[in-house]
Amino acid sequence: MEPGVVVPLLFFIPAHPNDSRIPTVVAFAQAGKQQFLKQRSQAISDLLAGGVAVCLADLRGTGETSPKDRGRGRGGDGTTLSQAELMLGRTLLGEQLGDLRAVLRYLRGRNDIDAARLALWGDSFAPANAAGTLLEVPMDADKSPAISEPMGETLVLLGMLFEEDVRAGYASGGLAGFASCLQSPFCYFPHDAVVPGAMTAGDLGDVAAACAPRALRLAGMVDGQNRRVNAKTATAAFDVATAGYRATGGAGKFVVDSDEKDLDGVTGAAWMVRRLMGE
Repeated sequence: MEPGVVVPLLFFIPAHPNDSRIPTVVAFAQAGKQQFLKQRSQAISDLLAGGVAVCLADLRGTGETSPKDRGRGRGGDGTTLSQAELMLGRTLLGEQLGDLRAVLRYLRGRNDIDAARLALWGDSFAPANAAGTLLEVPMDADKSPAISEPMGETLVLLGMLFEEDVRAGYASGGLAGFASCLQSPFCYFPHDAVVPGAMTAGDLGDVAAACAPRALRLAGMVDGQNRRVNAKTATAAFDVATAGYRATGGAGKFVVDSDEKDLDGVTGAAWMVRRLMGE
């Protein structure tokens, strides 16, 4: 990508592809490709069985490119790097988006990949805080509430926004909007998930609306306190996207799953196969 920065990949191709040029899903998560294989093995297997290749990418700061200290709190190395990016007028999320776009360019240059059938899959394996969890705790308490990892969802939305030929996007474990982070002074999401000035331009629902009418599915969303949100709350947070898809004739292509549905990615994998194989 630039001096000293690499993006490690694992690339899986179906044993018996249905076409000479193969549709491909690019998958990523903060925990990295090894945890993706461990946590989503059945979903990956289903994609391959459906004739879809899977490219697992460790975007910078994730997986094997993570800092040695993988703590995600305010004192961790990840926060130190994210702070440095902000001081230089950049964001780590923006650098990760650049990495993702480079991976897509690489795939488009392969003779065995169908560049017209690419999809993005961003996921999170971070546990959500259960209902009733005491959230009002001091900074650096021994047992602080769990921190969310919304990078996957955010990069799916931004990736589709900037790469207009991406056919579909699926995300799990992301935020139900940046506005949810303002509900309490006690927030549980990583520093590198912050986009300065984002709310002055719009929320994640506005980005999703700009992706219409391409297929988009969001599952297992959490709020700024890393609590799983129910279907009603998630749908309301993305009502502008629902309206945008309806206006472009793609109402059926935008799906918001309920709070506890498809947390293993299997439903999402089947959905991506249908979207990439011609539905």
